[in-house]
Formats: sequence, C-alpha cells, structure tokens
Amino acid sequence: MANGLLGRARLAAATITQLGQPVDAGKVKVVNINMVNCGATDALVRIAVSTSAILQDADWLEYDAKLAPAGTNANVIERTAVILSGGERVFVYASTANVSAVAYAMERLA
Repeated sequence: MANGLLGRARLAAATITQLGQPVDAGKVKVVNINMVNCGATDALVRIAVSTSAILQDADWLEYDAKLAPAGTNANVIERTAVILSGGERVFVYASTANVSAVAYAMERLA
C-alpha cells in the first residue's frame, strides 16, 4: 500500500490543481494537506475533495482562506486527517502564484 507523499505542486495563479491520483477502489487514504504562501502578498486559497475534476460547491473544504505573505505567522494552512475513499482526490487553488501545496497520505484497505 502506498504511504507518504500523495502529491505536491507550486501553484499557478487562479488555477485548480489536482494533487496526486484518485484513491483506488476498495481503499481509503487519510490525508494531510499543507499550503504555504511563499510570496510577498496575501493569497486566497482553496482545498477540495471530489471524484470529478468538475468541482461542485459542496466539494470545498476551504474556500478563499486568506494566507498572509511569507515571514508572517499566518502564511500556512493545514488540514489533517481528511479521509478519502475510492475515486476521491484532492484539489487545491491559490489566487496568486508563489503558493506551494503538499499532501501526505496513509493508505489502508476499506
């Protein structure tokens, strides 16, 4: 079973990005998602979980959460213990460039 890095990306501004691959059928993943603003201006970030690349309003875990610029105490957001089942995957978004996103997972049989 795959454990460890699910996916990571330096996000392009205003672009939804998938981190990693969908969870295999019959398995679950416990995922930690971290986003950090490495830039000099505020960034609005979003995190979603969905079985489809076409996201719906109900898919968002975070929506336009404000990340302060680098060097401040509020430039990181972390979501822990997000449980994904078969076919689900993680999507992230940032309003500006210079935001990095990383997801780590532990995979188990369902």
